[in-house]
Amino acid sequence: MHSIWDVKLNIYVNNMKSKLQIVYCFETMAILFSILTCTRREYDPASKIIFPEITLCDFENTPVPLSSLLMDYKLIPLETSEECLISADHSHKIIKKDGHFFVKSINEILMFDDTGHYEGKLSKCGDGPQEYHNISDFDIVPQSKEIWISSQKEIVRYNYPSMEFCGRHPLPFYANKFKSIDNNLFIALTPEDKTYKIISLDGTVLQDYFDKDLANSLENIVHFLKIDEKIVASLGGSNSAVSYDLETKSFSVDNILSSSNDQLSTLEINRKYYELYGYFDFYQKVSQDYVEIISFRKIGDQVIMLISYPGEIEENYNMALVLCHGNSVKIYKIWPKNDTLIVDDVTKSDDTSFLLTFGSCESCESIVFIIDGEEYDNNPVLLEVRKLKL
Repeated sequence: MHSIWDVKLNIYVNNMKSKLQIVYCFETMAILFSILTCTRREYDPASKIIFPEITLCDFENTPVPLSSLLMDYKLIPLETSEECLISADHSHKIIKKDGHFFVKSINEILMFDDTGHYEGKLSKCGDGPQEYHNISDFDIVPQSKEIWISSQKEIVRYNYPSMEFCGRHPLPFYANKFKSIDNNLFIALTPEDKTYKIISLDGTVLQDYFDKDLANSLENIVHFLKIDEKIVASLGGSNSAVSYDLETKSFSVDNILSSSNDQLSTLEINRKYYELYGYFDFYQKVSQDYVEIISFRKIGDQVIMLISYPGEIEENYNMALVLCHGNSVKIYKIWPKNDTLIVDDVTKSDDTSFLLTFGSCESCESIVFIIDGEEYDNNPVLLEVRKLKL
């Protein structure tokens, strides 16, 4: 007998309530014995650094207009109609590829062009031979113009823009999060004892890596990112990430920033706090004492990061935006919102909490922020940034 315990931490902002919330989403319950008895191999200390030039510094202390930080940007209102209304559950994953925005809305994928015009949707949730049970995750494969869906123990493929069924591929386990490597291979985060796997569409596991580690198991809405010639996945808000090198076809655990940033949390610190405080409390306890890396993106030679910083926590977490170009680094507090010095002269809003949302979006050419519609019956507005001004 076996079962799975997957706990997913999604950080999002409910602008209507002006309050940061943390959602713990239990997908399936677990038998603790099967988790606690699995062994964890200690990996060698990371010798590689994803962003070696970045060193954290003091917070900026003077007000700055948002437009002064952005060099190339545009606001994109997503078309709103009864047919294309996006759910208001704040768990959207957005992918910008092949000139389209693909938006996950519960168990549908909506497609918009780069001006926000609605183009169609994949809505085939059901038990039929060409349907999927649910959407755990999705990816876009522009080479074959396909949408891949992770649904329970299978990958289901559809063409875009026709949304016609292309095929289904059974798996021996759940793929909680995944990213395509090419037309036949993908990397997946699974609930198995070895959590990260390279898998072909016929279900063959070609490689696996990283022993199950509950203290470093938090999932991101966009869990895998392509950074240069690697696919990386951050581990539990720590200064570590699982990296898969596309050239050498090998896994490693890399540091995100230099270990000289000694205020950063590590895999070992997360494990220590997990043992002291348990699963439901340790993450916030770590954030009171250490910097946690929530998300990051790279466009060209520029990097943007979202971190939580230590101190007394009044509204769930203290959050800051890190903007980097080479060894030039600027850090701005953005949450709680009363602490921010960024003045929003772009959307003309007094609530800049949308700056927290870029971690829900993936694009190889831009950074995308999600701005809630003024009312729940309006689709979001996207702020797409192609270049930062640093």
